[in-house]
Amino acid sequence: MEKEISKGKHQKHAKLARPQSGFYARNEIGLFGTSCSKLKPLANKIAELIGGWNISYLDEKHQKDISQEPKNHLSYTLTKEGSGISSVKLDVWNPYQIKKRLSDTDLLLVNNNHFETEKQVLVLDPEKDLSKKLDKTYDIQAVYALDDKGESDIKKEYERLMLLRGKSYEIEVPFFSYGQEKELADFLSDIPKQNISNIKGLVLSGGKSVRMGKDKSKIDYHGKPQKDYVYDLLTEQLDEVYFSCREDQLSEFEGRDVITDKFYGLGPFGAILSAFQHDPDSAWLVVAIDLPLIDPASIKNLLSSRNASKAATCFINPETEWHEPLMAIYEPKIYQSALSFLGMGYSCPRKVLINNDVEKLQVTDASFLTNVNTPEDLEKISLKTS
Repeated sequence: MEKEISKGKHQKHAKLARPQSGFYARNEIGLFGTSCSKLKPLANKIAELIGGWNISYLDEKHQKDISQEPKNHLSYTLTKEGSGISSVKLDVWNPYQIKKRLSDTDLLLVNNNHFETEKQVLVLDPEKDLSKKLDKTYDIQAVYALDDKGESDIKKEYERLMLLRGKSYEIEVPFFSYGQEKELADFLSDIPKQNISNIKGLVLSGGKSVRMGKDKSKIDYHGKPQKDYVYDLLTEQLDEVYFSCREDQLSEFEGRDVITDKFYGLGPFGAILSAFQHDPDSAWLVVAIDLPLIDPASIKNLLSSRNASKAATCFINPETEWHEPLMAIYEPKIYQSALSFLGMGYSCPRKVLINNDVEKLQVTDASFLTNVNTPEDLEKISLKTS
């Protein structure tokens, strides 16, 4: 039976935390005020000038671009650092499909002639009269003129338009003219910078320690149970740290912040997914309790090397040349990718890291990544630490 909730509505599905997002991407801004043929070159120029972030441009496919194909195909142009610009066609207009395709985009530029956004850059075109289109202006973040007007002239035109719109103009809005595309790009690059996710800590302590034969989280390497040692390391650097555990372990963590496994039987992969289900807008610094040689320096190195424009930041073990998934920072943009791997039948966090654009940290001494899972491993590590 469906459960009736307030306002006469029915709740049929689980209420999940949804990632912060605009209409199509986490950070997006519309370009409005001139023709499509002028907006696309401007968007491409901005994308080329913004370094270090993944930039996309959402636009409708126009008839002249697609030859004999029907109109209303969509495309976006994507620029990644070190590569050129390419177009991808979406055959069906579907906002969920667009969100899925743009999940790794840090800043989405949108053609407001076809798609709505909450925030905009107003483009002043001397060949266009915006007086009759002012109802399509929203939260203007900046003004850009397609000619080389001086700043005072741009301000006057902006003030005139806002008065026609019935709004007072905001003097703190920055103004840019033709030739100042780099300055405009620098301004827009601050949008993803200002929205970099906070980092929360996750201590992976939900394993059953089958190979060890005893609870690995309670082994004392440093004068306290290892789970407490890792927790203390993370709380020295982060404001929020959680233990990841199974439901049947809750009594062991009374009074502590915990995230119980929601993806059963998937080990660390399930714990990471459960953390993102708990808070999909935070980055998660994940550390396993079976890495007894981690220390404050290795945690600080990981945090200081974080690249929020990547899907994750992780160490590369020089002995194996593998990505280390159990001491890494996972960014919100990797959540959807990880779920897609689960849908394909994979539950390996290393596989997710290998197949995403991640920041790889090279180290010469990888002893802190030593993994202890068996009594034999424990004996070897005890000799090193004794």
